Amino acid sequence: MGKILVTGASGVLGRKTLLHLLKRKPANQLVGLVRDPSKAGELAGAGVELRQGDYLDPESLSRSFEGVEKLMLISTHAFTDRNTAHANVIDAAVIEWGFAAGPVERLDDLGIDVASQVAEGLHAAFGARMTPPGALATLVADGRRGRKNGHGIYRYGPDARAPKRAIDPGAYTLLGVQPRTKLPAEEIQLRCALAMVNEAVRCFGDGVLRDPRDGDVGAIFGLGFPRFRGGPFRYVDTIGAADVLRRVQAYADRFGDRWRPAPLLVQMAKKGERFFA
Repeated sequence: MGKILVTGASGVLGRKTLLHLLKRKPANQLVGLVRDPSKAGELAGAGVELRQGDYLDPESLSRSFEGVEKLMLISTHAFTDRNTAHANVIDAAVIEWGFAAGPVERLDDLGIDVASQVAEGLHAAFGARMTPPGALATLVADGRRGRKNGHGIYRYGPDARAPKRAIDPGAYTLLGVQPRTKLPAEEIQLRCALAMVNEAVRCFGDGVLRDPRDGDVGAIFGLGFPRFRGGPFRYVDTIGAADVLRRVQAYADRFGDRWRPAPLLVQMAKKGERFFA
């Protein structure tokens, strides 16, 4: 069974969250993320596994998320640190699922203006289901093109190619949003991955792809889909079309037409079909 990881475990809220969870879950299913393990002796004494990681160090977060099924994200006190922390946690969760980079980092690297143009093209071709998120146009109008002009969702120094970077708090202010403090790691991962999977199945059903293998190869080498998961079509076979449909339909119920299940996925779930023998 996957573990539950609580960030900020050495802080008051993180510690209390884990102590409350200990009343409901065995200690071997709980993990506390801390910067300094010596400050969480009470939790260690209760049998909670402590993993050392820093919100501002994505690599340490990726290591800490190994074997974690659910994430409880506890905010830090400083506003700028909190923004960076949340973006890094989201990116780290997606990387832990197997992608080479997180969605926020990828957007800045691709170019927010390019992503906005592609989104507008998809909207023109496919209608309301592909309505672009308003945030893209807002960011572009503010001159935020991403890494290439040193001004995106991330904040860059003199060398925009430097790997170390932090979220620009002004991006949140511009969009009028605040990061949520609690979101399961699985929710982050599947909302990123299943959108790609559902669209891949739709492409095959519409005749855009000749063969599921072409889609798997293209997704792995062209889009960064995790190799060990075999590509979106192999992933559907591994998990089962019915389970994938259940999850996609749940997101459609919450978030609308963008998540409408591909007709082929619905058909395969009903008939228990697979892409590969």
